[in-house]
Amino acid sequence: MAKSPVQELKIGPYSGGMNRYSDMSAIADNELTDCVNFDIDLDGSLKSRPPWTLLYGTSATIATGTLPPDSHQLMLGSFVYETVQFIIFNSCHTGAYAAWIYYLGGPNDGTIAKIADGTFQAAIRYGDVVYLPPGPEGGSASLGTGASYNLGTGLVTSLPNMPRGYAACVYKDRLWISGRRGITPNSRLFFSDLASFGSFPGSNFFDINPGDGDAVQDLIVYQDNLLIFKDNKTYVLSYDQGPAQAVLQQVSNDIGVMGRNCVVPYENSIFLLQYNEVYEMTNYTFTRISVKVPFEYDHTTPFEGQTSTVDEWWKFPQSLSLVGDRLYARFFNRLYIYHLRLRAWTRYESNDEAIQYIGHAIRLDNTNTDLNRGYESFIACSALGKVTDDAGFGSSGAWKAYLKIFIMQDRYEDVILENGQITPVYKDIDCSMTTKAYDVGISHRFKRLLHWGIDCITGKDVTGTLYPFSIAYKVTWAQLHLYKWSQLNTWAYPLFEIPDIVVSQPQGAGIARRFIRFGKSLRFRLIQFKVDMKSAGNTSDGPARIYSITAFIAGKQLVGKAVN
Repeated sequence: MAKSPVQELKIGPYSGGMNRYSDMSAIADNELTDCVNFDIDLDGSLKSRPPWTLLYGTSATIATGTLPPDSHQLMLGSFVYETVQFIIFNSCHTGAYAAWIYYLGGPNDGTIAKIADGTFQAAIRYGDVVYLPPGPEGGSASLGTGASYNLGTGLVTSLPNMPRGYAACVYKDRLWISGRRGITPNSRLFFSDLASFGSFPGSNFFDINPGDGDAVQDLIVYQDNLLIFKDNKTYVLSYDQGPAQAVLQQVSNDIGVMGRNCVVPYENSIFLLQYNEVYEMTNYTFTRISVKVPFEYDHTTPFEGQTSTVDEWWKFPQSLSLVGDRLYARFFNRLYIYHLRLRAWTRYESNDEAIQYIGHAIRLDNTNTDLNRGYESFIACSALGKVTDDAGFGSSGAWKAYLKIFIMQDRYEDVILENGQITPVYKDIDCSMTTKAYDVGISHRFKRLLHWGIDCITGKDVTGTLYPFSIAYKVTWAQLHLYKWSQLNTWAYPLFEIPDIVVSQPQGAGIARRFIRFGKSLRFRLIQFKVDMKSAGNTSDGPARIYSITAFIAGKQLVGKAVN
């Protein structure tokens, strides 16, 4: 009998991203069953993600027997005035809710200062003034009123007539405010006088179909219209002459958003998160884009299962953020990434607890010509509340901070390392990819894998893992003589194995494109390949890349049993 020829099976590029909906043997050849901490490049190769690092953090000492406040932070906006960048955020790190400003540049570089007491969940710039609508929590006057902050003078002005709401935007030179879950009426949409954002006459409002029982969750301007998102419905409001002539139309009767920070504009589209699904709206037509990646519900937090009187909790468990050409979809303990150029999904994780639970991200305002850098930077805080640990609870990756702001520079030219701790503890970014289950086009035969390898760029160790699939087939002594005793699995399935092979890079080998060979021979009917790499996400050791996998395969006998 003639010897079966050896085939070279090339796997890649991976432009299809993850497909966790279909069977692992039925997905497309360019799709993966899992992909962690890789971005998908335009050529379909996988490139390790950029690192997140601590921009600002402050430690705190808790007196014995004293519990820390319910601390959490929320990014509201980034602005530039006369070459100085400002970040405005809401925080209760001192125990009281307030709006704070963080300076990036100028004489106050690297410091924070309070703007106004109260709950604020939006920051809207009009001219050189930032307006802060008061949040709806509790509806209590003790939580503060609306306020404005003059970027030039630093003057803070109280705006007691500004309505409460966590959704706000500027539409046709008026400030529109809504988002009032817990406050009656919860579907009311307020608007200011023309170019006067502190003036809200009592008649300046619309009730957005109040009988449906849904609350307004977010507002955004799209194609010169105002889009209004409720829990399970979407409306559009438009007018030419003035609000008195406004027309309200329903766009969708079953698609809305589940809360604030769940709507993102991108070029000519709007992306929105409803429950565990992501939709794209283009020209008022909705398309679900998360079909291949059902979001997994995992509500665990760093201290889950520990006895503690200082519990942490999900303050912002769901959010959607635009980070470069990616969508960050936070769904509790999972961070799913949608790559907008290739329309494909991956996911992110972090070995640093602070970054693992990163929350809603916003872009640093980079429009001033003196600050244009040729790349974008993004900032975020934690998605958790009460993220303090100096009272003695928590794991070894303790937060030890009331306040943390993280930054990601969307590039790979620097030596920045992943770190979310005040005293830096740099972490590797663990990258992994797992392919579909391949049958090499002949599912009715067993095949022999001679060896395999990856075309990649790396300066660190690489681990290759095989997952062969077959069911109870006979093994002869002639077949077993190729193996050592330590290579066998069990008497029932002596050749059914999941081997890991680690290939270590030579000392001082440096970063280079190389073909790393994994010399493992085994028999299979279906087979998956998994590759694990480490990277800091910068040019010091990468970024790590995977271009393709090549497997050298020869055919074996036909499947002998009815089921294999």
